[in-house]
Amino acid sequence: MASLMIVTGGGRGIGAATALLAARNGYDVCVNYVRDAAAAESVAAKVRAAGCRAIAVQADVGNEADIERLFRVTDAELGRVTVLVNNAARVGDGRRRVESMRAPEVNALLAANVTGAIVCAREAILRMSTKRGGPGGGQPVRPGDRPRGDGLAGHGISLREDAGSGRSPACASPRRRRV
Repeated sequence: MASLMIVTGGGRGIGAATALLAARNGYDVCVNYVRDAAAAESVAAKVRAAGCRAIAVQADVGNEADIERLFRVTDAELGRVTVLVNNAARVGDGRRRVESMRAPEVNALLAANVTGAIVCAREAILRMSTKRGGPGGGQPVRPGDRPRGDGLAGHGISLREDAGSGRSPACASPRRRRV
């Protein structure tokens, strides 16, 4: 099975750098973006120039239906995801101070930064889990997580579905390659 990575927020910044590094390591890549199609397609073109397959898919990770569509499109066009990088994040309008934020703004931040990350992990689990025919995996990773001894990042929550087996089919490469 070819290695296939979905990078949420992959059109710029850390996400774009992650997608390009993944391509240099032989991964096909789905570059997710919410607004800037041209930037995401530019990253996807660079991945293809590195000899890997790539698509750019618009989806707001604060919207469950968009996340489900992101994974369906990736399934159809590139195959079964083997790595998820939950990189997308929302910082709010103009990086407002907390004391000036209203509940709808807070809810939008939580939808993208917390709920969306978990829903993305759920969709990855549905495809990566050995219980569902997938290759298995590691634990959820987000850029900025602290590396463990094996070079992978650790995350503060556990999404282990098969706790007793020693495998957690969520978001890190089953081969534990550094990306």
